[in-house]
Amino acid sequence: MTNNYTIKDVSHNNETVIVTTEADNCQCDECYDSQTYQRVFDTYLVPEDVKAVSCSSTSESLTINWSDNHISTFTTEWLILHTSEYTKPTPHKDFLKPERIFWNKAYIEANKPTVPYSDVMKGNKKALLNNIHKYGFSFIHDIPHTAEDTEKMCESILPLRHTHYGGFWDFTTDLAMKDTAYSDIEIKSHTDGTYWEYTPYLQLFHLLFHNGEGGLTTLVDAFKCAQDLKREFPDDYETLSTIPIECHSLGDVHLVERKPVLIHDEDGELLQVSWNNCDRSSNYHMDNATLKKMYKAMRSWNTVISREDNVVWKKLVPGEALVFDNWRVLHARMKKTTGQRRMCGVYFDRYDFFSELRKVNCASEEELYKTST
Repeated sequence: MTNNYTIKDVSHNNETVIVTTEADNCQCDECYDSQTYQRVFDTYLVPEDVKAVSCSSTSESLTINWSDNHISTFTTEWLILHTSEYTKPTPHKDFLKPERIFWNKAYIEANKPTVPYSDVMKGNKKALLNNIHKYGFSFIHDIPHTAEDTEKMCESILPLRHTHYGGFWDFTTDLAMKDTAYSDIEIKSHTDGTYWEYTPYLQLFHLLFHNGEGGLTTLVDAFKCAQDLKREFPDDYETLSTIPIECHSLGDVHLVERKPVLIHDEDGELLQVSWNNCDRSSNYHMDNATLKKMYKAMRSWNTVISREDNVVWKKLVPGEALVFDNWRVLHARMKKTTGQRRMCGVYFDRYDFFSELRKVNCASEEELYKTST
């Protein structure tokens, strides 16, 4: 199966490559299940020297007769959707995602992203998911002030991510878990789960009760700050992008992970920010010269994320949940928490989020899978 066939559509200047043979691409009922969108043919049972014997076409389809007597018919629509231009690794399918907006304090104060609880519970999640992708977070307002209702709401959004903290957490400042989140102290801007290989993508908080002071929440767009860092301190940006830092969670568990602060995808685009000064280990795994570079870079990073115009302050209140992108938005709990404070929340995974985001932004399941390659 080493033969590739190229069909040129002169009118659209497109090229379509039928890779190997019908086993990989044929859409007939023997080879493809149109209900599950899965290949059901064993590609490797096809003779390696199979060839196209003849082909015919109309304005609506192309039919290929193969040397093993199999016949494959491809619609013109399918061919266009599988041109080499369309299937190359580019952001051509980002029409299923709203464009991201990188923000500062002034922007969010004028454009607070929020959706009603009633919409979420009715299954109308498009505005919520689009807010999260666009801004990195969204509020949900008018929620009943109970853990039970909050948990039901969370389960209606996406499947919960279970960790050693559980699936749905309901906690106070009693150090029931050996983590600063369960304490009353101030925690500066950070992301959760730097000590996991696969960090939870979304995080949701709902404050159920607080009769004291402190515990103010702040949000920072770390992707916007990364742009600032790259422009102002390019050497420090490079350091934080290439040198891994060890982080850990010790006590109830023993979790250790090494990764850069700024994590990029295969195309060089910023994918994730992993930053938690509290969880940073003292095991540096680097020589003194590199360590000096790292401390300089971390100091520059801290300067940028701490700038007043980058920090949104918010007093969480019962009835209003906050859900945010833990790979993009830094959060903090500022000022010592006094009194009784009860918080609940969950994690959600990245794959589930983007699956649902694509679904809500596509006209139909059929259309969604037509554009999936």
